[in-house]
Amino acid sequence: MERNSNRERGLNLLSLDGGGGVTGLSSLLILKEIMSRLREKGRLDTTPQPWEYFDMIGGTGTGAISAVMLGRLHMGVKATIESYNELMKTVFSQPKFTIRGNTGIFESTVMERELKKIVYEATGNEDEVMKEHGDRGARCKVVVYATSRYNMNTGGLPVLFRSYSDFEATTTSCTIWEALRATTAHPKIFKKFEVAIETPSLRNRFAGLGDNNPTAWLLDEARRQFPGRAVASIISIGTGHPETIQIGGTHHAKSWTLGKSMTSRVLRAAYEIAGANERVAEDMERRFADAKSAYCRLNVQQGAQGVKIDEWDRSDEVAEHTRAYLALAETGSKLKNVVDAIFHRAPSLDIAFIGESWQRIADAGSQLEPDGRIMPTPRPLEGRVRSCPLPSTRFTGREEHCEKVWVFFTARGRRRRLFVLHGLGGAGKTQIALKCAERLEERFIHVIFVDASSDESIKATLTTAALANKLGTTYPDALKWIANRGSSCLLIFDNADNRSVKLRTYLPPSAEYNVLITTRCQEFVGLADDTDAERNVSQMGPEDAKKLLLKTAKLARVGLSDEDKSAIQSILEGLGYLALAIVQAGAYIWRMKLSFAQYWAIYQEQCREALENDLQIDLHLDGYTRTVYSTWELSFNQLTMHAKELLLLIAFLRGSDIAKDIFQRAALNSSKYRPGQLSPTDQAAADHVRRYLTHFTHSDGSWHNSRFLSCMGELLSLSLVTYDRMKRIYSIHPLVQDWARGTAHDKPSAAQHSSILLALSIDWDGVLPRVNSSLQDHSGSGPDPTTQFAEVFHATGQPKDKTIQLEQALATRKISLGETHPDTLAVMNNLAETYLEQGQPENAARLQEAMLGSQRRELGERHPDSLASANNLAKTYIHMGRFAEAEILQVRVLVTSKQVFGKDHPNTLTAMMNLAFTYQQMGRLAEAEELQLTSLGARKRVLGENHPGVLSSMSNLAETYIRQGRWIEAKALQTAILHISTRLLGDEHPNTLSSMNNLARTYLQQGESEEAERLALAALAISKRVLGKDHPDTLNHMGSLASAYKRQGRLTEAESLEMETLAALRRVPGSRHPLTILPMRNLEDTFDKSGKPVERDAPRAELRPISSGDT
Repeated sequence: MERNSNRERGLNLLSLDGGGGVTGLSSLLILKEIMSRLREKGRLDTTPQPWEYFDMIGGTGTGAISAVMLGRLHMGVKATIESYNELMKTVFSQPKFTIRGNTGIFESTVMERELKKIVYEATGNEDEVMKEHGDRGARCKVVVYATSRYNMNTGGLPVLFRSYSDFEATTTSCTIWEALRATTAHPKIFKKFEVAIETPSLRNRFAGLGDNNPTAWLLDEARRQFPGRAVASIISIGTGHPETIQIGGTHHAKSWTLGKSMTSRVLRAAYEIAGANERVAEDMERRFADAKSAYCRLNVQQGAQGVKIDEWDRSDEVAEHTRAYLALAETGSKLKNVVDAIFHRAPSLDIAFIGESWQRIADAGSQLEPDGRIMPTPRPLEGRVRSCPLPSTRFTGREEHCEKVWVFFTARGRRRRLFVLHGLGGAGKTQIALKCAERLEERFIHVIFVDASSDESIKATLTTAALANKLGTTYPDALKWIANRGSSCLLIFDNADNRSVKLRTYLPPSAEYNVLITTRCQEFVGLADDTDAERNVSQMGPEDAKKLLLKTAKLARVGLSDEDKSAIQSILEGLGYLALAIVQAGAYIWRMKLSFAQYWAIYQEQCREALENDLQIDLHLDGYTRTVYSTWELSFNQLTMHAKELLLLIAFLRGSDIAKDIFQRAALNSSKYRPGQLSPTDQAAADHVRRYLTHFTHSDGSWHNSRFLSCMGELLSLSLVTYDRMKRIYSIHPLVQDWARGTAHDKPSAAQHSSILLALSIDWDGVLPRVNSSLQDHSGSGPDPTTQFAEVFHATGQPKDKTIQLEQALATRKISLGETHPDTLAVMNNLAETYLEQGQPENAARLQEAMLGSQRRELGERHPDSLASANNLAKTYIHMGRFAEAEILQVRVLVTSKQVFGKDHPNTLTAMMNLAFTYQQMGRLAEAEELQLTSLGARKRVLGENHPGVLSSMSNLAETYIRQGRWIEAKALQTAILHISTRLLGDEHPNTLSSMNNLARTYLQQGESEEAERLALAALAISKRVLGKDHPDTLNHMGSLASAYKRQGRLTEAESLEMETLAALRRVPGSRHPLTILPMRNLEDTFDKSGKPVERDAPRAELRPISSGDT
């Protein structure tokens, strides 16, 4: 069942003609232009795929082949063109030497072989069935037409091969290649073909002579499949004017027999095919003559007359003629309208009026003229009432938000439309609303803009509108007037940021209205009917933010120094891509005549001053008189005392990862808090935090969840924090965090309170009140706090301090508990992992060897803890290159795990994968593959196809295939992993990005550097936005992109990325860390290739002492 949101969007339908042979390439080139324009319109990083935009694609003959590749196999236009060219070349370059009867000029077996090849390369199964399951199949329906030999003389009704189920009609159960052979089985070109349609076999031939333009049939099918829907666009693409199609037979080097009568019949058939296509097109043009915004026919008219149907080697000419057609002004105008209709999906025609059965409903009234022409719905004229200001001339981007609002208010179905734009103050909600009102000018006759900051301002604005437009003398008069014009009037409530405003009472008293609200208050989001009627407005996209900063600073992108380009990125990240902050920064730069680098230097020292000084100059910001910080102060004043205190605690935590557990554990642990001797200041701070946390506990000391949620709910309500339902964590915008820190009267004490909270939240006994204080004064008596502080230092990005604390903790526990106590071993394991993280594998191995020996003596070799420790030690050996020792350990662990847990237990399968990895590193690839296949099969049985463990096994197997040079199998696996990960986890999940990066590297190793670049660019952009520019995964993606650039000879770009990567790694984890060495060697190689010996020698000199072990 379709969701309501889909039902209110107009349908996009695509019809592809058949019969063109090599000239069918022109239809794909036209479609490629459409998709390129959609990319530009949507400001997308990559060209979208047709199945993402079209709800139904239909085709016949060669058009059916294209339709299936695009919609059923989910191929991009570029890949489809390549496959289509290869198909035409192979099939039409092998005519028969002798033709007997109606077996066709060309070899049908060659066609079948090539069709199977296309299907296999896309799915991994040449016998993939036509019917599709899953989200993508529901998103784009594909229908292919062929004509049965039994009804060819009874009107030529086609047989439909669908990629979807149809409960009212027979559904074929054939494979994809069978459906395509049926639709290309023209008796003069290929021999007839039999295909089973559930009951007896039915012979089908190519649906020519009237059916090669399937538009009429497609419209009728769409009417049946999408009842109650409306249509946005109907795109019919031809394969060339009738005069462009010929069939040749003399240009081939080989001679072959073709009688004169047969030549005439085939040539005549081709003309009839094309002529019938155009007759259908002309009929469609007449039907849609008065609704041209819905229907468009695109077909190359001139220039390819000499290209014969089998002259595949003249495809370049076809492409050139198509480009000439696309360059025509008339074609350009058509394409603009087409792209607008596809992109916006505005409902244009009711589905009931487009199908073959229109005559049966012509008496219903309507959008139909007596001759069948479809007419647009007229709009009554009326004097306009418009009290809405124009959007800022600085307005940039935000297309995704504007598009969502536009679709909502132009869709059919709803009578009461209320949409809410909500989010942090300064995010740009008002400007988006004004831009939407401008774009909806043709949709609404009247637009009334209301200041909704208070009840008084709402009443005053509505009263003013009533008086100015002679609608009455009071605000109820204005609401009554709006209610009487519900469908033609848009009412905008702006800045509804006060929760005490009774906004619902100002909605028009009618059964039909259109209302747009901007607010920071989550309470008002509840006025929206469902999730499709609200939009969270947060940060801008990186490119839009850059354009806005440049526009406001009145500086051009051209001519900027590298220092300024880098500073722009730093400024935008520092401002958290917040619209109002970007405008304020740009205005300050323009006013003070600063460079971006100069402003960034000021911002780093004086963040608040850089955003708020001298802002009266250019910052009445199109009517917006508040600065970014003052907008949040208004929100802060609405908070209760406990909510304000909670915000201050959050302000000094890590802003992107705030879990409820931090507060819950701290509250439950606070009663156990027994610090030693404290200074009066420290004691006061500890007591303050404990008293505050009692607000979140019951009288018996248990956690009071509803109080915490109520308190956090106040911050959420005013958009001061956000909540990720998937990860179950809260986060705070970096600028809001900086502002909140500035509101603290005693900043050091406030920071100390957060440190105490964090220390209390560590779920072990014994804490001290300040995370940043050293433990030099610890007497050794009482609880040992060192392990808790080690975790705090790790969480706050201070690994050296973590190591110090763990080393002290281990020494203390060895003395107090003994070397074999479980708590001592736990600290030992934690310290070993820390050594590994810091590039000290020798120290890690020393600890793990001691730990394993203790556990085997105390617990035995078969104990799960002993097996886990053996696994960890083996991993460290691998890290050190001691593969033989790792293998011995891992073989013992695998054998023992099978005996203890069973062969399909997760622990056993993990041990199997670990051993396979070691074999892989040792070059014993056959043994690695055997273990990986066994593990993968077991994990699929036990965990299911889509479990992360299965994806991990697939990835490891793909790496083995790569090392064996089995590129096709590796790429197929990695492509499947990426699709599954995207579907299950989303395209921003780190695992998805890792899958994307792995596939990019495979493309690169195969020499497909452009495809590798496309994937690496996409992964890097998402990783920077989601994980941050210095995250290890982001740096890994940066390295992949640099490799792609290097493979393409773009050494300057590669060098820039590698230097940026190396600079980040030198900061953390440091120049001598193993993770830093490979990027250093990569940069050395780039300098060498660029002919820069001086620069090359710098990293080489730095590497020399590291390689020799001089630490």
